[in-house]
Amino acid sequence: KDGMEEEMSPDWRGSSWYRMVPPAGLFIPEASPGEAHCGTYFSGWLNGKHPKAYMERKQMHICNPSLLTDCNFKTDVTVTNCGQYFVYWLQNSESCYGRYCASTHLG
Repeated sequence: KDGMEEEMSPDWRGSSWYRMVPPAGLFIPEASPGEAHCGTYFSGWLNGKHPKAYMERKQMHICNPSLLTDCNFKTDVTVTNCGQYFVYWLQNSESCYGRYCASTHLG
């Protein structure tokens, strides 16, 4: 394995649609968890509010914090409201230490 593969979450399947499920959480949080959370240095969070209407799809950004800022680099994401849950079109992180966070709370 190369360095990038060694740092990937075992649940990661590449750029695709994902649903957050317990025990990880139900949502990608809308507030920064800060650096060094969610099993990585660059903890991905949703920069904005989830879509409110059923089947509403929204183009957004995932931010990854650093010591200097809560949004050191951004990754494009699509979020769809499926009623009882959300699905996310997630892409590979630009950083070896970037992952997506999950939470039981939106904020």
